[in-house]
Amino acid sequence: MRLKLSKSELASIKAALERAGDKEIGGQLFGQQIEPSHFRVTTMTIQARPGTFSRFFVDLFQALRDAAKFFEKTDRKS
Repeated sequence: MRLKLSKSELASIKAALERAGDKEIGGQLFGQQIEPSHFRVTTMTIQARPGTFSRFFVDLFQALRDAAKFFEKTDRKS
């Protein structure tokens, strides 16, 4: 799979990784399929709370809110 991210999205991921230090981070990528196995990221979220050094715990409430915002913005049904 190939993902196309903007420079600002890459900078956001890098900053989140630097803030988290040795802890894992999580979030969601939403995008558009360009061709089979090739996607352009149109919206990216980074979970506010990091995980531990060895695992990540999903904040389901944040994940649901972020997904609902994306689907509302794009007029898609979840």
